[in-house]
Amino acid sequence: MAYTPISTKTSEYLAKELNYSEEKKEILAYAVENVILTVIGFVMVMTVGFILGAPVETLFTALSGGILRKFSGGAHAGTRKACLAIGAVIYPGAGWVFKTFSASWGYPLAVTAFFGFIALLLVYRYAPVDSPAKPIISMDFRRKLRKGAIVTIVVFFGLAVLNTSKAWALPLAGGLFIQSLSLLPILNKGGEKNA
Repeated sequence: MAYTPISTKTSEYLAKELNYSEEKKEILAYAVENVILTVIGFVMVMTVGFILGAPVETLFTALSGGILRKFSGGAHAGTRKACLAIGAVIYPGAGWVFKTFSASWGYPLAVTAFFGFIALLLVYRYAPVDSPAKPIISMDFRRKLRKGAIVTIVVFFGLAVLNTSKAWALPLAGGLFIQSLSLLPILNKGGEKNA
């Protein structure tokens, strides 16, 4: 796998300092790359959220959706740049929609409940979704990921329902809903159920 120059240089430096093998250097490069891309993605998402005037809503939408994605997997873009661009549009855009909706309609429990219920159904049915580059081989690991995804939904959905009058409640449930949609077979290679 090709990594960014900064990831490669950082992993080479760390591997040399720690006297790591080539294999461990590759693992370091992967870890550094993930940290860098996560930070860049977060900065992009929040920048667009601020531009749209919905930073709080963007933060909570991205927080719940991003954490759920770690357990559930989901549709992948063709490149890392495309993935960052899609995230920088979807989460802030959704945050803006949630803010606009809430300004007109308040924080309805029914919408929050709908988002949580659909997210739970989709996660139960489809999670975890394999990544083409990293298929999940172990059934035990697959069960742990599904359990983690369900617990994530229960925790965030519980927080949203108990705080429906807060500006972040609808985005918290909405982030779960948006991420769960990425599990649909039509968005994933092969379209088969990954249970």
